[in-house]
Amino acid sequence: MLTASLASAQPSEADAKEVVQKELLTPLRAKEQHRSRFSRAALPPLARRLRVPDAKAVTDAKGAAFIAFSVDAQRGYGVDADADDDKAWRKDVITGCVYPETRAVYVLRGEKYFEPGMLLGKKSTPAPDAACKAGDGQLAAK
Repeated sequence: MLTASLASAQPSEADAKEVVQKELLTPLRAKEQHRSRFSRAALPPLARRLRVPDAKAVTDAKGAAFIAFSVDAQRGYGVDADADDDKAWRKDVITGCVYPETRAVYVLRGEKYFEPGMLLGKKSTPAPDAACKAGDGQLAAK
């Protein structure tokens, strides 16, 4: 009985993907759809895919469980988005971590993690110092 409650307490890969999709990728897609056709900004990717390199949750220094994620992007025309050919995908265009329990998503830019609003053109603050950093000798997937 105790093991069943511990297993349900661990966030899963599906939980992490659902949070990243809702909190980051869906708003990013909506923002990209409402751009001016006269914009000089680079065209958005034709497709994105969400990957979780290591589905095992890692705890940070404060004891909160997080899961690292990566988003790949596909640009160009005449490429099949459903094909398993990795040559068509630019890997790790967006990387970060997600805390499924609190629904917090952080995106890596340079050496720091930020709230995902920065990709949406919103002012965002850096993540707390302990965010996305494995504590107690654990290794976080990057």
